[in-house]
Amino acid sequence: LLVTVGKNYLVDAFQALATCDGGATACEPESIRFHGAGTSATAAAVGDTALGTELTTQYSPNNTRATGTRIEGATANVFRSVGSVSIDATVTVKEWGVFTNATVGSGTLFSHVNHPDVSAVSGTVIDYTWNLTCC
Repeated sequence: LLVTVGKNYLVDAFQALATCDGGATACEPESIRFHGAGTSATAAAVGDTALGTELTTQYSPNNTRATGTRIEGATANVFRSVGSVSIDATVTVKEWGVFTNATVGSGTLFSHVNHPDVSAVSGTVIDYTWNLTCC
């Protein structure tokens, strides 16, 4: 699900605006690659600006989202980002999002998805693959 603030960020990036994320960072499409996970079962909605309950100290390292790859997908019109979320606590992960910044509480949410529960313990790594198809 592409959320509204994510779509707006991309439009600003295409316009090469000087700042995004409330003036904190430059608008750059290549920054849409940081993978976050959370514990909320609340359904993702287009108006979301954050995950329902994003992990914080359960990330390894704390408060740091996984940095995803920036590669071409299966065809030339697909952008793919693969991020490996490392967890160092016992938690049930139910949601995932792609952001424009690695630090929890910052950046713009671009995509938000609920998924089946993943029971994680310290040392768990969840690999997420996000494809954006341009048509």
